[in-house]
Amino acid sequence: GQWGWLAVWTAGIVIIALVLALRKHSLKLAVFSLIRRLLIFEGTLRGLMLKPYEPESYPERYDVVR
Repeated sequence: GQWGWLAVWTAGIVIIALVLALRKHSLKLAVFSLIRRLLIFEGTLRGLMLKPYEPESYPERYDVVR
């Protein structure tokens, strides 16, 4: 059952890469763009799932740098 989902994801990524390659007229630029978008998406999801810090954990004293 898990191999079906892997095939669907792989096919989706290949189709998206081919559409980007047609738009950018370069397979290399399309793959680079796809990898960059996936990394941005992963960072966004990771940031949204972080637990916020408690207000007491922030330092009470700080230095102002001019």
